[in-house]
Amino acid sequence: MRKNLLLRILYKTYQETKLFLYTKNWKIVNFFFFNLSEFLFYFLSKKPNVKIETSPIINSDYSIYQNNKASDQEVNENPETINPRGSVYDCISISPTNFIKKTKKIFGKNYTHLDLGCGSGSFVYNSRKAGVDSIGVDNYLDRKKVPYWNSIYKNFYFNADISKDLFLKKNDQDVKFDLITLWEVFEHIDTDKLPTLIQNICRHMHEKSIIVGSICTVRDENPLKNAIYHTTVQPKEWWLKFLDKNGLTPTNNHYYLPHEMMRANGVGTFDPDPKDGYSFHFIGKKK
Repeated sequence: MRKNLLLRILYKTYQETKLFLYTKNWKIVNFFFFNLSEFLFYFLSKKPNVKIETSPIINSDYSIYQNNKASDQEVNENPETINPRGSVYDCISISPTNFIKKTKKIFGKNYTHLDLGCGSGSFVYNSRKAGVDSIGVDNYLDRKKVPYWNSIYKNFYFNADISKDLFLKKNDQDVKFDLITLWEVFEHIDTDKLPTLIQNICRHMHEKSIIVGSICTVRDENPLKNAIYHTTVQPKEWWLKFLDKNGLTPTNNHYYLPHEMMRANGVGTFDPDPKDGYSFHFIGKKK
C-alpha cells in the first residue's frame, strides 16, 4: 500500500488537536471531539479482510505459566476494560505478507514467532496461515468477542499479563522464539513494570532472535471515560536508553522497511508516519 498524502495531513491535524485538547478543560469541546473520535475509530477501523476459519480447531503444543496474575482491580482499572480499543479492533492496517517474507529470509520459512500484546490476534492468525509457528499473548479482553481468538488457531492465543513474570513452554520444555513482536505495546505498560516485560522478552530469546515493534511517544487517552492508554510517555531517546539498560540493543541485521511494519507505517488510517515523530520502530536483539 502507498501512503495517502491527504490522509497523512488529516491524521497529523487530528493528532495535534487531540494533544492540544488534553491540556484544556473545555468540557463542551472535549465532549464533542472525543465522542466523535470514538465513533470514527469504530467506523474506520479496518475490518478483517480474510475469512476467519473456525473449524477444525488445531491442537497446540504450547502452554503458559504465570504465578502472579493480574488482580481484579488491575483488570477493572485497565483502559481496555473501561473502553476496549486495541483488544477489539483489528489495528493491523496492512497485509503482513511482505513482513513475513522478510522474516523468512532471516530465519527460514518455518520460523517461530511470539506476538506480545497481540490484541485482536490478526497478525498471529495471518502468520500461521502463512506457515509460521506463531502464538499470541494478551490480557484484558473478552476472548468470546474477538473473532481471531475463536478461530481454528484458538489454542495458540494465551490470556496473560505480559507485565508480570510469564513462562512459555512447548511440549513442557522451555521455548525460545526466532521473532518477538510488540506493536504499540511498550507505552501501554506502567514504567515500573517495564523491566519485567523486558525480562519476559529476553527469557524467550536465543542468541540470534530479534525483537521488532513500534513505540508511540505521545499521549493517548479518552478523558471522558478516564481511560489512559499510554501510561509511559517518553521520547525516543529515553526509550532507547531504557531498553539498552535492560538488555535490548538495536540491530541493523534485518531486511525490514518502515512502510512494511504492522504499525506506525504511515499507511493505515490510525498509523502515524515515523517522520511525524509520534512513533518509531525498534528492531533489536538481546545484549
